[in-house]
Amino acid sequence: MVSNPQDATTSREEIMKSESRAAALSNVPLEQRAWNIRRKALLMGEVQGQGYIGQALGVADVLAASYFHALE
Repeated sequence: MVSNPQDATTSREEIMKSESRAAALSNVPLEQRAWNIRRKALLMGEVQGQGYIGQALGVADVLAASYFHALE
């Protein structure tokens, strides 16, 4: 457990930034990209401590397929 909430937020932000850079620079399958989108949605929901993230988890495959397929 992190004693300072600011440290937890910083850690989550660092995770999200590093994952974004790694995904942008490598040839990652769409399944992995969708998993990363779901993980980031969960991290963002955890920061707020409330909300319904079902929509984000449900649309992760659509986002990954449409956005990253268009980049290729």
